[in-house]
Amino acid sequence: MSEGKKYFVCGLPYQLSIKEDLLLPDQVMDEMQEADFDMIEYQIEMECLFFGESDKAYFKFEQLNRSRLINKPCIPMTDVEYVQYKGDKRKNKFYKIKHPNEIRFLGVDIAIIGGKGNDSTVFTFIRCIPSGDHYVKSVEYIETLDGDHTSLQALRLKQVFYDLECDYCVMDTAGNGIGIYDECTKITFDTARGIEYPAWSAMNSDDMKERAFDSNAVPLIQSIKVAGQSAPYVNHEMATYTKTQFVQKSIKLLCNEQEGKEYMIDNHGLMKMSSFDFAKATAPYVHTTRLISEMINLELTVKDGRIKLVEPQGHKKDRYSSLSYCLYFIKQLESEMRIKTDDRDSFDILSEYIIGF
Repeated sequence: MSEGKKYFVCGLPYQLSIKEDLLLPDQVMDEMQEADFDMIEYQIEMECLFFGESDKAYFKFEQLNRSRLINKPCIPMTDVEYVQYKGDKRKNKFYKIKHPNEIRFLGVDIAIIGGKGNDSTVFTFIRCIPSGDHYVKSVEYIETLDGDHTSLQALRLKQVFYDLECDYCVMDTAGNGIGIYDECTKITFDTARGIEYPAWSAMNSDDMKERAFDSNAVPLIQSIKVAGQSAPYVNHEMATYTKTQFVQKSIKLLCNEQEGKEYMIDNHGLMKMSSFDFAKATAPYVHTTRLISEMINLELTVKDGRIKLVEPQGHKKDRYSSLSYCLYFIKQLESEMRIKTDDRDSFDILSEYIIGF
């Protein structure tokens, strides 16, 4: 069309379907009132609007979208699969072997009250493989929970953590997060799978360790408190580091939904799956798109030299928060990695990482 050939583009928004009695107004209203309704996606699909960020956006769509390089997600087993496979993770068709030098993280942003207009609890799974003096980060699974009881959220958190062979759990333990933390510091009984998960505790805070119900709790939680006087600094650090990872192409995301469906069709028989399995297999790609939608809608504000990202009215940033908590901790580990490798020659370092792959 741009070359003068006889092609044209025509956008037909949902209003035309209503006018021609192909779509009922009530159907539109019902969809807009769903708890997981996303205005950006709706505007793209139904209103024929282009996908892009505002002038105030801190994250740019192009930088995020070019990171969508992963075809296969890591997806935890269902309770039925766990019983069927007798807990053998390797029989899960979405299992990925863990490299010797690989570290796995589960970031958690907590919400207690569900429903329309409220936040959701988000789990973000990241695989990290060392490359020189930093990690290559792969975001390979995102899951949301809508307002479940704290004990149920803690149970699901531990299921995902152990199914995906994670090493650390990173969570904000201020505000709503403290309730989930308290539940995690107890032994958790999983009646559906017939197992129990150990109690956890914070590994970076003596106060949070002492708060644990079980004195033998495993110290694997990185406690982050985005509150009080330190909040502006933490928010600034999370925002700048997260953006840097996308600019430097040090982070990878799952591919878009269409590419994901094609991968699932070619490798896992997507079109033969039940509706439940279909939704389970495609959900990580959808959540990745929603993560990008959240991020490009975050507006930049600066106060006292610190960056703060604000979501516009009607938008959320749960997925961004879950991701940024993890990245904030990974940044600290990278700093420690650089300190440890300063006195070693580059050949030794390279050899170790090659063996790890």
